[in-house]
Amino acid sequence: MPSEGIIDNKIKEVFMDYIYLQGSEDVQRAAVAMQSAADTMRSSTGNLASVIEQHERFMTEWLDRFETILKENK
Repeated sequence: MPSEGIIDNKIKEVFMDYIYLQGSEDVQRAAVAMQSAADTMRSSTGNLASVIEQHERFMTEWLDRFETILKENK
């Protein structure tokens, strides 16, 4: 029967559209997850830069005090 082939093709077409839409939702979720991860990494690098600057100030002050102590005890 020719109509069975048409029906089968229509079912396949609808099923393939469903698979495509399901796949596109997965891709969209993956993109959102990747964007979130990128934002987290960007925030982390900003925090790390701040910590490094703070550590640099601490070490500079510590070395200055150490140098002063060495000069005083010569």
